[in-house]
Amino acid sequence: MLIKKKLKKIKKNYLQKKKGFTLVETLVAMLLFTLIVVMVSGVFMTFLKNYAIVRNVQRSTESAQFAMNLMAKTIRTSQVANLVQVAGATQLDLFDFSQNVCLRYASTADTITVTFTDDSNPVSITDCHFVPAHLRTAQQITAPEVAVSGSFTIVPSIGPSRGAVRIILTAAEGNAALRMQTTVSLRNFGII
Repeated sequence: MLIKKKLKKIKKNYLQKKKGFTLVETLVAMLLFTLIVVMVSGVFMTFLKNYAIVRNVQRSTESAQFAMNLMAKTIRTSQVANLVQVAGATQLDLFDFSQNVCLRYASTADTITVTFTDDSNPVSITDCHFVPAHLRTAQQITAPEVAVSGSFTIVPSIGPSRGAVRIILTAAEGNAALRMQTTVSLRNFGII
């Protein structure tokens, strides 16, 4: 019995000495925890926003680069028929010797398209008919969610010197615009 009384007394003394947190201490701890969570989430949200911006700029750049490379490859093996600039749109009519097709590259406010003609088995630029009745449906060569516009400039062939086509593309993303340019030398397939 004496042992039981001593154990009760030790237990009672131990419990009296042990105190919990007060309401003020708990509120201060919760406030500090909340401040830390808000700061960390703010940093994380800023990181995610910047990541999205960089990703969109990269997608715009890749789309414009793809369009530029595709056009340069085709123009390099083509003969230029016509360059038309109407109301903010630029059209470049070509006959591609490597594929024996007549095609038109067009640039509007935010897209680059290619349109083939329905001419059967053309063998030269004279067999191409770039009138609406002979044009097929335009195909967009840039990503649909990306705004890419461009223009073309022709340096004509004079004497022995070859002509060239300058392609200038602008990929717009938000407030930023990336401008790309390349010049493609024409082969000796004809004089423009």
